[in-house]
Amino acid sequence: MSKMNIAVVGGGNSGEYNISIQSSHRVADTLDRGKYNVFLIAIKGRNWEYIDETNKCFPVDLVILA
Repeated sequence: MSKMNIAVVGGGNSGEYNISIQSSHRVADTLDRGKYNVFLIAIKGRNWEYIDETNKCFPVDLVILA
């Protein structure tokens, strides 16, 4: 059986940005990596970034919400 892909999205455009990022890391940390592929996404302004397990950031060029 293949793993489910889960995006955990945090950040935003308010004074709660840092708290939201911390919360998204905590949520991602609780997910079983044996069952799920977890992708942490940070939003700030119009920028979306994928954060890998080493905390390296990669810009997301296109987001499609369907």
